[in-house]
Amino acid sequence: MTSFLSDHESCDRWCRISGYRQDNTRLPFNDVRELTIPVLDADAELADAIGVRLRYLARHLPVSAPAVDAVVPTNHSPTLASTHRGATGPFCLTNPRSLLAPGVANSTFIPVHTDRGPDPAQNPANRTYDEFLTTTTTLEALDREVVGTLVFGHPEDSLILPRKFRLVFDLGSNDLWVYGRDLRNTGACPQGTPGCPPLFWFQRSTASSQVSDVPHTAKYADGSFARYHLWNDYVYLRPYWAPPPVEEPYKPWLHLTFGVACEISPSFINSPTSGVLGLGRRTDADNPLKRSPPFLQQLRPLLASPEMTILLGRETGYITFGSRPNLSGSSTLGDWHNQIPILGDEHWVVASRTKRLNGVDYKSSNGTAELDTGAAFCYVDDDYVNAYYRQIPGSTTKFFGSSQLLYHLIPESVKTTPRAQFEIGDSLFTLEHSHLPRGAKERIGTTKYYVGAIQRKSLLIAPGGVYSGPDLIGRVALVNMEIVLQMPDNQPHTMSWRRKDTDFIGPSKQQW
Repeated sequence: MTSFLSDHESCDRWCRISGYRQDNTRLPFNDVRELTIPVLDADAELADAIGVRLRYLARHLPVSAPAVDAVVPTNHSPTLASTHRGATGPFCLTNPRSLLAPGVANSTFIPVHTDRGPDPAQNPANRTYDEFLTTTTTLEALDREVVGTLVFGHPEDSLILPRKFRLVFDLGSNDLWVYGRDLRNTGACPQGTPGCPPLFWFQRSTASSQVSDVPHTAKYADGSFARYHLWNDYVYLRPYWAPPPVEEPYKPWLHLTFGVACEISPSFINSPTSGVLGLGRRTDADNPLKRSPPFLQQLRPLLASPEMTILLGRETGYITFGSRPNLSGSSTLGDWHNQIPILGDEHWVVASRTKRLNGVDYKSSNGTAELDTGAAFCYVDDDYVNAYYRQIPGSTTKFFGSSQLLYHLIPESVKTTPRAQFEIGDSLFTLEHSHLPRGAKERIGTTKYYVGAIQRKSLLIAPGGVYSGPDLIGRVALVNMEIVLQMPDNQPHTMSWRRKDTDFIGPSKQQW
């Protein structure tokens, strides 16, 4: 067994890293400061069940209008997860299981190396090794959702087995909710029947309890929604280290408050997931029953370093909660842009006063931009988008989806596109990808097109009708960024970022 602790490191540090005392007895849960959420864990059985659930929901789920008493932010942008339109737009495969197949076949935990590196909680240029919690995510392509798995339940609950839920990991929203049993026809698929949809069963559980009878609603910028009740249950977490210091890992269970959906919009019916894990930063802890308490707000007390790192490639990537070592191994990792203030108290919004197109500056109408893993595209001001596509010969538009939204397309034959740059904090980020790959290819007549990476912000839906919030920086840009989001309690939240290769998501085994 290779040791990653130096001789002078104390028992206190070892205990905090491993979850065990030196005499191999377990520590209390609150003493552990790094935990892991398994994500896309090659669960073929769950993949099979999802296909069954999609057919089941299509037959039995009632379709109704959005709830009139929806709770939405008033002074901030709406919760955002634009790819929830996927089933009716051009950005999701018609066969939902093909989205899961790459992860089921190839998904592995991407380990975090144990070298000392910069600490983003203080200064990304001088980070030291600290505790961390990490997940892995798998993307089929840039036009796919970031999908992960949470395990609900408790081992001491003898009445029901832990339940796995495949969720959209969405940086642009705050609500955590899963499909509830009220979405099913109770007579059509009795609990325990093989192949039943992986909904959320509560009938015989002793570990879960309903918090309130008042329904709440999460609304998204594509018009989709989920109506849910608040529940308490446990989520399975575990420490992550390389290599494990003991054969049996410590297995803590986080007591969590979240939403259990009783009604969802039609766009969610054909989703290959069972809910949404919002990774926004809303901080209304003074009124926990107002809406589902954000996951980060509930997780933050467990982290020695309250921060989150996002590192996505075109097909794989990971999200780290808590401090983690610096990554090396890419010849094109850029310099860090440090301590950029986060604005507001809802989402990960930064100042973005200017956009540049082939050297010409355009003033942003809102002056801000929001990071959003739930958005495939970059949604920006209409005048900038129009100017961008005017410089691409043969570009056109096409209506997509039941809402007939007009998207810009780029001919497959185009070899070069304008240089698009967005201000993030006080630095310019250059968009490397002009379009989305694979599933975003379209044909009009005999000409093949790609769906452009930059789209008009007016496509988004706001509570008042016309969206005027921040620009959205979606996955097509995030794959070229290593992002560290700091969220200390009672202190200003900040962001640090640097440029990376599209497919760089960490060191190879030879670099450990």
